[in-house]
Amino acid sequence: MRAFVGIDLTGPWRTALTECARAARDADPRWSDARWVPAENLHITCVFLGDIAEETIDPIITGFTGAVADLPTFDLLLTEAVVGAPRRRASRMLWTTFSDPSGTGARVVRELESVASLHGIETEERRFRPHVTLARARRPRSFHGLPDAEAILGTHLAAGPPYSMSVGKVTLYSSTLTTSGAIYERIADVPLSGRR
Repeated sequence: MRAFVGIDLTGPWRTALTECARAARDADPRWSDARWVPAENLHITCVFLGDIAEETIDPIITGFTGAVADLPTFDLLLTEAVVGAPRRRASRMLWTTFSDPSGTGARVVRELESVASLHGIETEERRFRPHVTLARARRPRSFHGLPDAEAILGTHLAAGPPYSMSVGKVTLYSSTLTTSGAIYERIADVPLSGRR
């Protein structure tokens, strides 16, 4: 089973970022043929696990649960609603970026990676750079921003900037690749302590 651990988006965030993606697609015809991520697939990846054996799923969930149980709920702060990556002038992806001011998100990722390694899973062990992928292009193209992003966000998110997303759990997903894109299935939610 191909699997990863991610942060799910609450309803308002999913709606807001879906609307930002739609506006970006409509505003810049150069991105019309990109592969846009369906609303139900929007998430923040914490750890990609690759192919794991079915019999290891329960022990991995147990390990994840113990590893993050004492870590507090944390906030991710929106930095850019839609930005081209890796560079604005030669982007293969559009994504929404967040910062992890408390560093708790990075701690969660390190704990998950430690558990994965105990089960023989090699992870990428990259620095945690929280983002939501909105679109992928086959060839690089420029992207110069979304002028009305602030208005779109303000319509769907209760508080004004800086926009903050509260994270109280991570989720283990399976990922099935198909010709029409990936299908994600929620396997288990892994809660943090709930404290701040």
